[in-house]
Amino acid sequence: ELGFVGMMITLALYAFLLLRIFRIGRQANVTGHRFEGLLCYAIGGWIGMEALINMGVNLGALPTKGITLPLLSAGGSNLVVTLVAIGLVLNVSASLGGRRMRNGWVGRGYA
Repeated sequence: ELGFVGMMITLALYAFLLLRIFRIGRQANVTGHRFEGLLCYAIGGWIGMEALINMGVNLGALPTKGITLPLLSAGGSNLVVTLVAIGLVLNVSASLGGRRMRNGWVGRGYA
C-alpha cells in the first residue's frame, strides 16, 4: 500500500534484521559456541529465504507458494514460531556475555 518507499523500508528492515542475526552467529562461533552460532545462521537463513520467496511471489517472478512474509503477514502459528526463533537468537546474544564499548565494558545485554 505504501508503494516503492514502503517496499524499500521493508527491505532495509529485513536486511538489518538478517545482518544482526548473522553477526550474533559469527560472534558465537568466534567465542567457541558452535551450536549457538549454527542455530543463528539457520534462523537467519530461514527468515531470509521466507522473505525472499514471498517478495519473489509478489513481484511475479516465482509461482505462488503460500508462504507468509515473516513478522508482517497476518497469521497465527507462523508469527508465533518466528517470534520464538528470534527469542532464541536473543538468548544466544545474551549468553555471549559483556561486549567491549568505547569507554569500558557493558554488562550482559540483548542484541
